[in-house]
Amino acid sequence: MSNNLKVSVIIPVYNVEQYLNQCLDSVINQTLKDIEIICVDDGSTDNSFKMLEEYAQKDNRIKVIHQKNKGAAAARNEGLYIAQGKYLSFLDSDDFFEIDMLEQMYNCAEKYNTDIVVCKSKVISNGIIKDNTNIKDFLLPKKEVFSSMDIPNYIFQFHTGWCWDKLYKTSFIKELGISFQNIKKHNDSFFSYISMIEAKRIYVLNKRLVYYRKNRKNSISKNIINRDEYAFLCREVLKEIKTYLIKNKIFEIFEQSYINYCMHNTVNYFEELSFKIQINFLNIFEIGNYKMNYFYLRKYKLVYFLTKYKILIPVYNLYFRMKNILKIILRRV
Repeated sequence: MSNNLKVSVIIPVYNVEQYLNQCLDSVINQTLKDIEIICVDDGSTDNSFKMLEEYAQKDNRIKVIHQKNKGAAAARNEGLYIAQGKYLSFLDSDDFFEIDMLEQMYNCAEKYNTDIVVCKSKVISNGIIKDNTNIKDFLLPKKEVFSSMDIPNYIFQFHTGWCWDKLYKTSFIKELGISFQNIKKHNDSFFSYISMIEAKRIYVLNKRLVYYRKNRKNSISKNIINRDEYAFLCREVLKEIKTYLIKNKIFEIFEQSYINYCMHNTVNYFEELSFKIQINFLNIFEIGNYKMNYFYLRKYKLVYFLTKYKILIPVYNLYFRMKNILKIILRRV
């Protein structure tokens, strides 16, 4: 590993020519100069790969890798494999950094000797920029540097399972031996949550340093076929996380936080799931018997109650159908 390289920035790229200039410009113009920029083109069919090569010719810090279309997870894993920086940063190719993001994150990592530094972010949706809620301050422990053992009941809740709002110590990640899960959506969730659970020193920087583009027309998250498919994709993430926790004999420590995370992934659209998934919900997500106060939010308790006493689910579905019909009637009046 080069002593001069402070951060490796890994950017998976796929058909994003409309936003790629803004993304790359935000990285090459960082106030922290001792970085490498690993761009992995995932078989783009637009001008993205050509644009990457043009940038690489102008800036020798940029390394361009071209692969057949395998998905963002495979692209990140490829970049992770060759990264030489002391720290790792991941950025999606339709998002961008504040100009001093890496310097601020790097300085915190060095000052506090962290495994992970997390920052806050802004979200761009339909051209409107708003503060994002990726960090829940009220769940943080009353100390500057902490670990998962300080908040075992909220380790899945205090942050969001993204990788682009975090700076990771490379040696920590490589010793941990984890990689990104090769699925359509939430492919960074396993990586993000397991690294957060295993980190001994975590620091949250109270500054919004990343801009996250939401509801982009051609993004994977915009093109999920239906809610049932999404539920099973969530199950793949949850299953791998649970398997890891059990294998490492730490599931019981984080069980409550994990179970509430299970509910979080599907509870907001429970009425849109097929009846077959609804009545088998607890089995599909491997949720056992818990007291109602085990769940953090009222809507979690409601879904758990409905799926435990399955006879109530048709009544619940009828209520939502009638509610939607009433909305349609009121619009026409």
